[in-house]
Amino acid sequence: MPPIEQTGGGYSPAAVKAQPERSCPAPQAPPGAAGLGNNAINVHRDTRAPITAKLIESPSQAKRATLWRIKEAGWDFLPERAQKCMRVRIQGAVEVATYQNDKGGTRACYRGLVTCANLNACPICAHRIKTVRALELGEQLDAWADHHGGKNAVSLLTLTIRHHQGHRLAPMVKKLQKAQRALWNRLNRQTKRLGGKSQCEAWGLVGTVRALETTSGQNGWHPHAHTLICWESPKKKAELAEVEKLVSSVWRECVRKYVGAEHEPDMAHGVDLRGGASAGAYLLKLAFEASDPVAKVGREINGEKGRSPFQLLDDAGKVDGDGDPLDEKAGQLFLEFVAAMKGARLFEYSRRGDFKRNLRRLAKQDEEKTDEELAGDRGSAVLSLTAETWARVAGKRGARAKLLSMVEHAGAAGGVRWLKDEGLFAKSAEQERAEHEELWKMVTG
Repeated sequence: MPPIEQTGGGYSPAAVKAQPERSCPAPQAPPGAAGLGNNAINVHRDTRAPITAKLIESPSQAKRATLWRIKEAGWDFLPERAQKCMRVRIQGAVEVATYQNDKGGTRACYRGLVTCANLNACPICAHRIKTVRALELGEQLDAWADHHGGKNAVSLLTLTIRHHQGHRLAPMVKKLQKAQRALWNRLNRQTKRLGGKSQCEAWGLVGTVRALETTSGQNGWHPHAHTLICWESPKKKAELAEVEKLVSSVWRECVRKYVGAEHEPDMAHGVDLRGGASAGAYLLKLAFEASDPVAKVGREINGEKGRSPFQLLDDAGKVDGDGDPLDEKAGQLFLEFVAAMKGARLFEYSRRGDFKRNLRRLAKQDEEKTDEELAGDRGSAVLSLTAETWARVAGKRGARAKLLSMVEHAGAAGGVRWLKDEGLFAKSAEQERAEHEELWKMVTG
């Protein structure tokens, strides 16, 4: 295999502290995957900045290191495919690739590995997918506001229910979604009172984007539904207040019927409707925080803040000096969340009037990519790793994130130098023979 050309310019330096060896098994190629054969680490000469003892870490690199740390530490609590994700090879060589982000910086990633595209179980895939989805939604909201009179043409509706420690998440989520469907079915029902129109039509509601958020705290699981509403024209505060009043009354009835009387909220806390720029900003904030385990926290009750699912996974992987878990309950809660949210999407667009396609057209966006495509391979390869090298990298905690940061800072050659310094570099037998033959030729003239 010929050397792979190195691409891209320099990037902000990165520093990731050395981590102890991880305990999870070394990655293996799945059945049928091609062997590496004679491939070794291949890289062209690199002229970027040399690696120094300590490098400056950018915020994005620090976040990536945190995501990798959480996934590695909480490995035992991940579903099988999420365990294989970004560890198991699907081809002979694992490649480090680079690409340009939306700010023009060089970013590095891996190619040739299993990806799970699991939004609710994998911190790495969740961050990739949710970041893109949030940016797309932001463009759509801006385009809608431009075409419908300003930011007040968008509102955010939040629906909540009562809950406590005794309630399990899966049945609550299922019933919450059933109550939410009943709410919208009722609001979309045509009535004689409105001259044959539905309540939504009378309000000028064009379409919605829904998202389900879940945190865990002192009062147990706290699932709540966010619905982004796009209106035909801007809404005034007084108009939103009337909408909120009616929705609150209907929502309480739906909760009582489909979730249970013990979950029925009061008039002051069951429904929140906010308009203007804060509506779209809040939903985007939700999407970004959902992909950032260190940012999102729930409400504080009696001095205790609620935890997001990935914060639960983070806490589940923490151990004391004897290797015993510091929070055994966190792991069980994370597993409960993953089971309850299996197959759930980040955003659900209303289907009437081809609303989603119209939003993408207004925002001048290309055809939507699937979650699998967003989580999959990207960029141009600059470095190819042998199977043994990858096994060493994937088997050392923190090494996968550190290698990417090194390539971003000092290029592919800098990554190789770091691999050698860390004792992770492994040559193929063919490369060893070629180097011995070259040395023999130099000695014998």
